[in-house]
Amino acid sequence: MANANLKQNVDEFKVHNNAWFFHYDGIEVMVMKLPDFDYWAGVDGHIYSVKSGAIKRLKPSDNGIGYLKIRLSTKGTTKSHYIHRLIASAWYENADEDRMGNSRDEINHIDGDKSNNKLCNLERCSKAENAQHLSRVLKAEDFIISKRQRLSI
Repeated sequence: MANANLKQNVDEFKVHNNAWFFHYDGIEVMVMKLPDFDYWAGVDGHIYSVKSGAIKRLKPSDNGIGYLKIRLSTKGTTKSHYIHRLIASAWYENADEDRMGNSRDEINHIDGDKSNNKLCNLERCSKAENAQHLSRVLKAEDFIISKRQRLSI
């Protein structure tokens, strides 16, 4: 996709409640401003910049084990952030507690795909709930066996 296709006029923003909508690559995308940053988190799992008057989807990088991260600049410093955490911080309320009283301060990828950062694939969870998801839903044994097979090659 050419960079020219990534830019749109900021005037195309429309507001609905706290969410904003704009057209990007022929599709209407709903975004929410990231707290503490001058960037936007889309329900499509991407981070957008509106600096210089144009909408630009930022290109993520892989952290080596499947999680996507992005470098954001604020107050003269640049730092890497995990996209799933940014999306959740923009769209979800502060962490609540599970039934055992543990804080739900982790973000779980419901389908197990660490690169799928769409809002509908993310949920807040506690460490215990995340471990249960790994063992019950994602069948942790399959991941362990697969890892052993890769290491023996």
